[in-house]
Amino acid sequence: MGGRGSGGGGGSNKGAGGSTEDRILAAIDRLASGSGWTSMADLRDSLTGLSRAEQDAALRQMLRAGKIRIIPVAEPGKLTARERAAAIMIGGEANEVIRVLR
Repeated sequence: MGGRGSGGGGGSNKGAGGSTEDRILAAIDRLASGSGWTSMADLRDSLTGLSRAEQDAALRQMLRAGKIRIIPVAEPGKLTARERAAAIMIGGEANEVIRVLR
């Protein structure tokens, strides 16, 4: 679903590349396939320097603001351990793919 790198964003953390939200958005843009979706695993790998808690807080804020969409995969049995570990829990459900809403 995408490659690896650094960048992304969302939230108030300033660091390499701007706010946490800015870094998340930039990473999704860079990683997204032609469909606009990328895996949470690839996104998390690209957000070096941000803790899982910082990422999750920013992602939840962006989700509430309608800036992103995060959904579970259609066939969870095909997920790798890496993809399962990167999922964000929303409403008690693991969600593994993300896209920017524009």
